[in-house]
Amino acid sequence: MWILSGLCLISLVSAATVIELLGRIKLESDFDYVLVMKNRNFSLPEQIWNGSTLAKDIMERVHVPVLQLDEKVSYFLHNSLSRRLVSMVFLSSGNLEEHRGLLTALVLNLRHMTTSRVIFLIQSEASSEVAYKLFKDCWRKKLLNVMVLFKDYEVEERLYEPSLQAIAIFPDRLRDFHGYEMPVIIGGTSPRMIAYRNKKGQVVYEGTVGHFMMAFQQKYNVRFVQPLQGKNPLDFAPSMQTVAA
Repeated sequence: MWILSGLCLISLVSAATVIELLGRIKLESDFDYVLVMKNRNFSLPEQIWNGSTLAKDIMERVHVPVLQLDEKVSYFLHNSLSRRLVSMVFLSSGNLEEHRGLLTALVLNLRHMTTSRVIFLIQSEASSEVAYKLFKDCWRKKLLNVMVLFKDYEVEERLYEPSLQAIAIFPDRLRDFHGYEMPVIIGGTSPRMIAYRNKKGQVVYEGTVGHFMMAFQQKYNVRFVQPLQGKNPLDFAPSMQTVAA
């Protein structure tokens, strides 16, 4: 089950669209700088950006510094710069294999910051298939807050009505895991961890650790699973031995 941002279709008719989006994101949750990434041989189309310099526009209108990198360069940003950033990644097409190096460099730049916000701008028409593949790849790379903006979308006639409901562009993905099965390794000894089977034959964990596990699963809507569970689920190693292993 995916807990990434849903598909977002916005026509990139000018740089103002992205600048406005960054401004809204900044109001929602402030950030200290923008990371812009694109392949070294990819130039932004003049008809889309009106010949303007993207980094200059962001710095002047959003009032944050801009760091520009390509697929050949990666830094451990977590150790040298603020963790409060928004990443903008430009893809010249929906063929993800052509941009594998760029995606790899992005993940290296965002080590220990994979919950930070990432915006992909794809210079192709909207495609649910491309978005699904990109979201799936981001999930495998542990990028949790992802938005996709395509070059164009099908125009529809709609009657809009004013609404006072505020919808977050990047909601907190770690507050609700939507029933995700999270792999864990359980260890401990009595009385901190007490395991037994109930009348239905289900394994129940009690004790301090058991109650913490139950409270955590209920609060964050997640379910713990043990991929490396032994033959006897009631028998597990003490916590220190488990950590050492």
